[in-house]
Amino acid sequence: MARSSEAAQKQAVRAAPEFKIDDHIFYLVGQIFAKREQAMVKRLRPLKMTYNAMRALLMLLGRDGCTLGELTDATVIERTTLSRTVEGLKRRHIVRCVPRPSDRRHVEVYLTDKGRQVIGDLLPMIVEQNLEAVAGLSAAEVELLRTLLRRVIANLSRLSAD
Repeated sequence: MARSSEAAQKQAVRAAPEFKIDDHIFYLVGQIFAKREQAMVKRLRPLKMTYNAMRALLMLLGRDGCTLGELTDATVIERTTLSRTVEGLKRRHIVRCVPRPSDRRHVEVYLTDKGRQVIGDLLPMIVEQNLEAVAGLSAAEVELLRTLLRRVIANLSRLSAD
């Protein structure tokens, strides 16, 4: 273990008694995620759409034709839950699943025309909620927040790759 890492761990242990959950970054991010989900579930109910289905559809908007595994990685939804979600969307003709020509063990997920229409209905409420969430922040602050969150994600990605 590197000296700087050891020093950082010792400092973290000494700081533990001062730990305040309300200041913990992951508590705050968790609160953002939970409050967004609570608000969005109310907006999705009339559309008979689940929060996970909305997340999957949004990912497909930019990754149409990705495999279920790729969709799992992108949405960070547990694979079994996502499989059930995609099956429900398939039954409603919002997505279609096609075996990948190069490897039929993998299934590619595509939006249907109806799926694109559903996303068209979802996007205005999602954009509105995003704007409400960052109300009071300048455009520069929003961009700084995105940059900082991407750095944290990159740091965590490196940790999980070890």
